[in-house]
Amino acid sequence: MSRKIIIGKFRSERSPAFAREGGTVQERNIKKCCLGKDDKLIVEGPILEGQISANIIYKQFDYLVSQGQITGIDKDNFTIDVITSEKDEYTLSIEKNTVQRIMHAKTLAIEKAGFSKYKVGDSIHFVSEASKAEEKQIIALRTVIIPQEFFTEGSIEVKPED
Repeated sequence: MSRKIIIGKFRSERSPAFAREGGTVQERNIKKCCLGKDDKLIVEGPILEGQISANIIYKQFDYLVSQGQITGIDKDNFTIDVITSEKDEYTLSIEKNTVQRIMHAKTLAIEKAGFSKYKVGDSIHFVSEASKAEEKQIIALRTVIIPQEFFTEGSIEVKPED
């Protein structure tokens, strides 16, 4: 009996065929009914005669990672409008659990941010679930704001070396 970790796509309940793929992993409790064709999985368990007995299953999610410029802010609904460098337009919903960061324009340090830090014209990098990317309004999982001041001359503090 051997123990292996297999990474691949779920084909069907009857077919143990997996196509190897990479990506980030998010652990959740998975029921058989929640698996669909082409879901990306990581399966761990003993292999006996070519059959795997799954002790642990991890389901992978696809993410949309993009960057753009803030074009509008709705403080009542906690949303921001963004146009990406590919000219796609999204309305990002900033939820309570969205990880929000801002780059300090002078020190380049990444610091915690809140909704009040978003400003029209600032650059933004964001992550959301890719399955929701076809919708115009998506939930931002993570954001990093790069303020306009970063792009102006003389904004970076250079510390002299000792």
